[in-house]
This record gives sequence, structure tokens and C-alpha cells, in this order.
Amino acid sequence: MAALLWPGRVDGALGGVPLDLPVEAVLIGLVAPVLWWLHPGFLQHRVARALVVALLAAKLGSMSLAQDGWCVQFDTARPLVAGAAGRVHSWDVRADWRSDAPRCSAIMTRPFREYREFPAWFFNLPPTDKNLPQLEDRPPFAQFDMTVSGYLHADERGELIVETGADMMTAVVVDGESIAPVSASRSQVVVEPGPHFVQIKSRITGSRWTFVPLWNGAPIGSSGFAQATVSAPSSADARMRGAVSWATQILAAVLLAGWIAAFAWNWRDPVTLGFGAAASLVLAWLASPPPDFQMTPWAVASVTALGAAVFLQVPARTQTLRGAFILIGFPWLAFVTAAQLHHVGRFSLYAAGDDMWMFQRFAYRIYLQGYWLEGGEPTFWFQPFYRWIAGAWHMLFGDSSMGEFWWDAVAVLASALFAHVTVAAGFGFRWGIGAAVLALTIAMHSPTWMYIGIGLSDIPSAGFIYLSALVMASARQRGDVRLAAAIAAGLLGVIGFYTRLNNLPMALAVSAFAIPLTVTTAGWWRVAPWWPHVSWKAVAGVVTTIALAMFLFTLRTYHYTGVFSFFHGTTWGNHALWRASQSVGQNVSAMVSSLMMVLTFNDPPQFAWYALPLLIGAAVAVASMLGVRGLRVPLPLSLFFLVACSGALAARGVAYAGRFSVHLLGAGCALTVCAVASMFSTVRGSSRSSDLVRD
Repeated sequence: MAALLWPGRVDGALGGVPLDLPVEAVLIGLVAPVLWWLHPGFLQHRVARALVVALLAAKLGSMSLAQDGWCVQFDTARPLVAGAAGRVHSWDVRADWRSDAPRCSAIMTRPFREYREFPAWFFNLPPTDKNLPQLEDRPPFAQFDMTVSGYLHADERGELIVETGADMMTAVVVDGESIAPVSASRSQVVVEPGPHFVQIKSRITGSRWTFVPLWNGAPIGSSGFAQATVSAPSSADARMRGAVSWATQILAAVLLAGWIAAFAWNWRDPVTLGFGAAASLVLAWLASPPPDFQMTPWAVASVTALGAAVFLQVPARTQTLRGAFILIGFPWLAFVTAAQLHHVGRFSLYAAGDDMWMFQRFAYRIYLQGYWLEGGEPTFWFQPFYRWIAGAWHMLFGDSSMGEFWWDAVAVLASALFAHVTVAAGFGFRWGIGAAVLALTIAMHSPTWMYIGIGLSDIPSAGFIYLSALVMASARQRGDVRLAAAIAAGLLGVIGFYTRLNNLPMALAVSAFAIPLTVTTAGWWRVAPWWPHVSWKAVAGVVTTIALAMFLFTLRTYHYTGVFSFFHGTTWGNHALWRASQSVGQNVSAMVSSLMMVLTFNDPPQFAWYALPLLIGAAVAVASMLGVRGLRVPLPLSLFFLVACSGALAARGVAYAGRFSVHLLGAGCALTVCAVASMFSTVRGSSRSSDLVRD
């Protein structure tokens, strides 16, 4: 991944971060991590290792070359960022992102055809007075200067054209000579062979922005554009650049293509692979970019149609978590990718003052201003860890929010795969697939779909905790849990808890999967049969890791405030439900309302059909723990769901109705399908008994 992601000095379609072209965003940002999990054995082959070493060598060798592209500088009449010493940064690791006063805000290696393609994410930042932005702080009312400069190396006589937008006043200078524009939005000049220093300065306002340098009609970044560099290359540099660029692209392409081919060859099951590939193509075709997040009915129904996978004759050897991922995960990720791919290479403008806007500005303060521990707040009034997550995705994908869309999609998929694993353990692979599809169906029809990728902490937090539960449950199914697996599960739980503090009980509840999934709730109070099968090493690993994380969280608060308190500076005091000033009846009523708000996806609570799996799941969990006969539910699943609900009895969330239900999605759907499968088994068993009596 370092070899694929490392930003070499020569650019290309697979050149590394920032992943601001669709092909490299998909192949490096999504396909490579998926292959890393599905088929890690490919990397043990000598040819694969040779390709990785060669790719690393090519990128390290390119570090002595001049940087491809042109330097983009943004300057404003007054500072945009509190605590900044120089011009503003963009999310471009090829520029001077570690410098307080960067020479280049970004590196231009592709055309900017509309204003969201400009590396102008910084308009999400607050003014230096830390108040909300005013009209003049953001497009279309903001005014600022953009200077693009660099060297053009012409192999032959040709024409340089610069096309700009209607809201841009642009001056072009080549080799110190001003070029008279041929129109308000176009400048062009014929240049002779050799190196030429180009400077283009624009005064920008409004939102009708375009900036497209062309060489003989070919845009910058294309193969037809003359060689463009930030600084003047030496003669040896100029001779090497082409070879290094081709080597980098070919090595990355061969590595990825070989990895895909090796996975397909080694999987050796045409049923799952064929269904996953065909469903991915259909869902990607249906999920055309939605206006205002409104999907077409066919697109929404296509996710539910993945339930057709339950009718496949899947070989026993591929009735695994990876098999379920190929059947369900491939199409789901293809669906989200097709729906949101237009975000690649474009920045999002967040509504000032919203939680997602706060996370974005804190991410900038961490990664681009160096406040790695403080993170923007001495105490976390806003949820802590998501700001570090958002910043990490920007480091990979640049100004784009595509990384957040994909990670949220993976988080929802983790909850669906959790439902699959917990149901399949008791009722088989087909029922597990049904549970996974139900979880994705509810995600599409409930408000969950609206929150994928918009920059809130709820979905990522739930995803980390479900990944933690998957690690624990999978390890327990293989036998006793090793300490390393327990600590890994604990660390994932810690990240989930740090990402959203309300989910601390759910993170601790991961330890319930130290109990085998084969242990059901039937007669659970008779502990003698199942108590010896609990992996106490797993319990200790998870609980100790999370307890240490809570201590470190409190220690950080003490470092900045002098107050040794876990809750100090958080919103706990505002959202806590049990208050001494209220009667017992009022407190109980508030707790019930909070719980029903979570179980119904609505605030205030009201019935919605897509909430049925959570409502039924809650009833099944309680009924199974009370010993109602006919329900065959894994004990750790019921415990996990009930503890996950307990957070709603302590504090009530506000704003963005529906997001507080996300963490229950996988477990609720699993419980619902367990109940249906139990009834089906009972009816089927009764039918067989009747047949035996008649015989």
C-alpha cells in the first residue's frame, strides 16, 4: 500500500496520493484494500514482491526529479486560518503541507473545469476570529487571488492556451512577457521549442470558475500536454522523467491486474464470483449519480434484490465470511461507488456550524497545522476521533470527501456481515445472507443512506465496533481466542468508542462474543453448561484495552484543563437523562422516549416500516432472555444488542434524526432473522413430526 500510495514526483493515472482521478481512486483507494483482505497470499509470491520493490524503487528514485505539474498559490486580502503564518493549505501532500508558510497551496496536474474541481476546500475553514463564516468568506461572495506558475517544456513549436471562467480576471505571463487575452476568458500564445516559465494570476470571485491550460488542444495532465514541472529540471532530469513515469504506471498497473487475476484464479468458485460480478455491474448501472441524494426506485430496490443470492447453490468451502463479502459486499461497494464517484477530485462545501463542518475544520488543524494531540479542542465538546479519521481520508483523497463515502459504506457493510456471521452460526449460510441483505435494505430505506459520506461520526463508530465484534466472533469460532485477537478487537472497539463516546457500552459489549455463538439464550441462567466455554482471555483483552483507553482519554483532559475527569468538557451534562431536578416518573419517561427514538429512527419517536427490524429485534432480545420458548438466539448476540441499547437510557442524542439508530442496524436485523428462522424451523419440525405419525 505504501508503494501504491506514495506520491512520486512524476504524475500519472496511478501515481499515488492524492487520489483525485476516478481510475486511481477506485483501483488504489478501494480495490487494493479489498484485495489485501480477500487474497493476502498474493503478496507472498516472489513476482508480487519484486513488483512492490520495483515500484517503491521507482518512486524513491523519482524524489530527485522536479515535481510534475504547476504550483498553485492562493492568497487572500486577510488571513483565512487562525494561527496560520502564511498562505492557506489545500489537502495536497505533494505541496508544502508540513510548512507553516507553504510556497505552494497545491500542485496542478489536471484541469479545473468547474469551481468544485479547484483545490479550494479551505473555504470550509472558519474566519480567524473563530466565528461562523460570513457571506464574504465563501463563494460566491469571496474574493481571492490564485497564482499558477511553473515550467513548460516544449519539444516542438506549439500553442499554449489558457481558458478561464467568467468570474475570473486573468493575466498570463510567459518568460516575463505579458500575453494579451484574445477574449475575456481565453489567452493564447505560440511558443518555440525549449523551456518556458509560465505565470498565470487570476482574481477570482463568484462561482463561475474554470482554469484549463491547453497545449495544442490537449489539457494539462493528458499525454498530449507538454512536460510541465514546478521547478526547472536538469538535462538528466528531463531525459529520465518519461522512463520513470512509464515505469511507475506500468508497475502499478501490472501489480493490481495481477492481484485481481490471482484472486479470481484462486477463489475457484464461479457461482459466488459470477453472482458478485454480475450484481455489481447491474447495481453500478442503476446507481447513477443521484440529485440531492434521492435514489431512483429501481436503484433502491436493486440492493434488496441481492436477496436472490439465497437461492444459489454455494459450495460448502465458500460458505464463509469472504464468500458472503463477494456475494453482498462487492455489489454494495459498486453501488456506492457508482452513486458517489462524481465526488472524486471535487471538494464539498459544508454548512457552516454543522457537526460535519466542525470535524472538517478540526481535521485541518490536526494534519495541516500540527495540533496532533489537541485536535482543535482542549476538551471534546464534539465527538473526538472522527476529526482524525476525516483528516486521514483527505490526506489520501485530497480535497475530495470520497474516502468518507467509502469508509461509511464499509462500516454499513461491516454491520451487515456481522448479521450474516451471527445468523449463519445457528441457521446456516442462506439465512446469514438474508440477514445481511436485510441490513443493507434498511440502510437504503432509512435515514442511514442520507448520512453515508456526509462527515458525521455515527456510521464510522458503529463500523469499527462491528469490525471488533467480527474479529472476536470469528476468532471464537476457530477455537479459543488468542490474546492478539482479543487486543485487536479491543483496539477496534476503542476507535469506535473514541469516534463516538455514546457507544462506549457497545464497545465493551464486544466482550460478549467471548461466549461461543453456539450458546443460545435458552436456559442461559443455568450457567454451568456454558460458563466453562467462555474465553476469559478474550474478555480481559477487550475490557483492559478499553479501560486503558478511558484512562488515557481522562489523562489528556487533565493535561489541557487540570481536571481529572472523563466527562469534563463533553456534552454529557447537556444530554444526560437522569436529573435530580426531575421526578422519577419524568426521568423514566425521558429514558423510554430516548430508547424509542433510537429504535424507530425518528425523533420524536414514531412508527416507520423500516424500523421494524430494530423493534422486532428488541422484542426478540428481551423475549429470548426471558426464556420464551421457540426462539433460538445466540446468547452473545442478545447481550450485545441489549447493552448497545443501554446508551439511549443514559443520554439522548439531538439533531440529525435517524443517525442514533445506526449502531443497532446489524444486531437488530440479525435478531429479527433469528426469530424468523426459529419459527421456520419449528414449523418445519412440526411438519416432519406429522409426516412420521402418518407413516
